[in-house]
Amino acid sequence: MLMRLQHRVLKLFHPLRFLTWPLLILGTLSFPAMIAVAVAFPDLRGDQLFTGWVAGLGLLLMGILLAISRPEGPSNEGLGNKLRLFWETLVFWAWLVCLVAFLSLAVKIITFSG
Repeated sequence: MLMRLQHRVLKLFHPLRFLTWPLLILGTLSFPAMIAVAVAFPDLRGDQLFTGWVAGLGLLLMGILLAISRPEGPSNEGLGNKLRLFWETLVFWAWLVCLVAFLSLAVKIITFSG
């Protein structure tokens, strides 16, 4: 069931492949931006920086996920296809974990900032 969810999401994301490079560039640039923010504002709390780091990692993984999306279902034949399925599974679930972590950290920051 979870693999079907992964393959449906990959097929759903296929029309958005044109966003791959902007997301990869934005995700990559967010890491030096977080370092610059930490240097410019040393009194900034660490959870806000960590949320930015998780968001950047999520953008990077979303770009990779869009890059590996496909319009058809996977094939289980051959070692190359099995390695591709393994890579897709790693990227998909890492992106999902980053998305959940970002949302939970953002909710925590919003609720405790008042």
